[in-house]
Amino acid sequence: MTTRSDGRYLIPGLQPGSYRISASGLGYGTQTRTDITLTLGQTANFDFTLGAQAVALDELTVVSERNAVISQGRTGASAVVSDSTPAAHQQLPAICRTSPGWCRNL
Repeated sequence: MTTRSDGRYLIPGLQPGSYRISASGLGYGTQTRTDITLTLGQTANFDFTLGAQAVALDELTVVSERNAVISQGRTGASAVVSDSTPAAHQQLPAICRTSPGWCRNL
């Protein structure tokens, strides 16, 4: 079970009986309540106060590789700009012809 952002929790539908509740969180200790007995229709509140606890985390290594499926050559994601590239004052279809995939139905 996970608490809400404010730390509150709700466990509906528990059957009458004996329970043990433990609360813990990353960077905090663990607190356990034992011998909790619930009766039919009972609503019970149990507050926990967890003290801060140092946690040693393992080293994390991030590795990244270039995806060969997505590349400039295969997706048309690049455009060559040269002296013959249409200027902004020219018609839009002429500009779109220099960058395939950017303008459709012109």
